[in-house]
Amino acid sequence: MNGFGPGMLRLMFPSAAVAAFLAQAGPPEAVVSGTPSPLLAFLLMAVLGAAVVLINLWSSKRSHRE
Repeated sequence: MNGFGPGMLRLMFPSAAVAAFLAQAGPPEAVVSGTPSPLLAFLLMAVLGAAVVLINLWSSKRSHRE
């Protein structure tokens, strides 16, 4: 048995090799998509939430006299 050689250390700790490979690859290219802004979704949620609250608070036209 020869002990731990450089090959064995690379097998035990592959993070240094992976980090070196990723550093050479460079950052990924930015992809611009045509998706709408999330603010539109928040605005739609606010409008629907306000509609639900107003409908629940609206007084009923029926009277509850019995």
